[in-house]
Amino acid sequence: MYTTHTIHKNLNPLYPDPGYTSIGDDYKDPDRVLPGRWKEKQFQTNQYPKNAHDGYFIKLTYPGSDGTKNDPYVELAEPYFQTQPPDKRKLGFGTKDANKRGEFTSTRATERYRDLLTQEQQLMDKCRDKDHEKRLVAKWDKQVRKSPTDPVGKPLMEARHLYDIGRTLVTPYNPYGTKDTYYTYPKHAAIDPKNKGKDPIRRMGPYKTMSQDIGEMAWSYEYKKPEHGQAHYVDKFYDRGHLEVSGF
Repeated sequence: MYTTHTIHKNLNPLYPDPGYTSIGDDYKDPDRVLPGRWKEKQFQTNQYPKNAHDGYFIKLTYPGSDGTKNDPYVELAEPYFQTQPPDKRKLGFGTKDANKRGEFTSTRATERYRDLLTQEQQLMDKCRDKDHEKRLVAKWDKQVRKSPTDPVGKPLMEARHLYDIGRTLVTPYNPYGTKDTYYTYPKHAAIDPKNKGKDPIRRMGPYKTMSQDIGEMAWSYEYKKPEHGQAHYVDKFYDRGHLEVSGF
């Protein structure tokens, strides 16, 4: 009756919320209390199984899947008979052909052309001789470049190829030049027409002028009279006599 012995609050069954856990009780961390939204999914979408089909978000339809011609496959970019009816087309070059500019902006045409280029590249890579290409490159690297000389054999100064050559200190001053140019012929460099533009005095290095690049094969061309007469297509713009259409 007068004893000082007491029962610990965690062991006293009279306490409504004992501190110790027993078998079957849920674990409760007293030091970390997380909100309820943290324990759930942060991102959730409402799924509709009635629209799903083989992993897609919607059920795909195919031509004739529902008994009708739904979503038919179109080979061209657009049906020209529907977008451009034949009776509303204008006459041009004797025909009423549809305007087919959309053919070059179609995704199908672009993908077909890209696939064709890929197949051609694979075929070229299959037939390539890489060892032969490496031997040609090694042979080119072993060549020793000769410095340009004048007809006497004296070495000449080469012109530097830069992006901004003009009224600067890079281009040497020439009192005989009427304007600043990238390349000027020396005073003693007489251009011989017999060389046909291949004078050794020109120090162009690995570069070519536009006249050399465009007219390189013009010297070997033999001039002769034209074999065929000129055809003026403007006069035949509205002429149907030159058209040959089979079946009409």
